[in-house]
Amino acid sequence: MKKILFLSFFLLASFNGLTQDFIILKNGTKIEAKVVEISSTTVKYKLFTQPDGPLRVLQTYEISEIIYEDGQYDTFNVPPPAGTPAARPPRPPKPVKDAFLSRGFFIDATVGVSIYRTKQVYQGPFDGTGPWPYYEYGNRSNLMIGMRMGT
Repeated sequence: MKKILFLSFFLLASFNGLTQDFIILKNGTKIEAKVVEISSTTVKYKLFTQPDGPLRVLQTYEISEIIYEDGQYDTFNVPPPAGTPAARPPRPPKPVKDAFLSRGFFIDATVGVSIYRTKQVYQGPFDGTGPWPYYEYGNRSNLMIGMRMGT
């Protein structure tokens, strides 16, 4: 029974990743989408994360290939029309001046005071006049200083 549940869980999890189409642009960008319409010059699609969102349009000369949810794919070898600028590759990320601080390094310090009441049982000789055992109360206090560092 455990094996069947285990197998069915992984089958359902694997189908979840196959429910969208992938549009791969010539500059290397990968878009998770649901392709609605393909014409000779344009491809209309909706983003997978916004199925009720706007209908988006890409020119076919910007697309390298489309991989559909069933595993089939279309490749596009359409040259850009004359007069259109060639597609630029994506920009590399800006260099970080201080790599140590860019990862989110922090220093945090706290100072606190705690005052609480203690109860101590007095185990002295019984004199018969008071309750046995009786309690003595006292106040205690702590000063706390904490510091943490990390990324």
